Amino acid sequence: MASYVRTIRLMSNETDKIVVVFDADTMDKNIVMEVITNMRRMSHAELMTERIGFFACVPDLEGQFTIPKMPKSREQYLAYVRENMDAIKNNDIIKSINAFINTES
Repeated sequence: MASYVRTIRLMSNETDKIVVVFDADTMDKNIVMEVITNMRRMSHAELMTERIGFFACVPDLEGQFTIPKMPKSREQYLAYVRENMDAIKNNDIIKSINAFINTES
């Protein structure tokens, strides 16, 4: 993932915001912070905190948004989002991403 972030960073304008969202695969907040720090370092984005935001779904996307664990199609994900729009808008990670996007660089 870090190489993708580096590539996108190099291909984008200096004023563009880049949002990187990934599964933390853990509930341990210390490990989550360590993973974000490592991802930022491997992406060469240590000094670009206002431009590139890293957000970890804890423990994963399904856990972050309480999506039932089962094989899902794109349509099932979209249906879930439509049915749970208010809860999703009030989710901590969505609030953090919106705050990051809406901050001046």
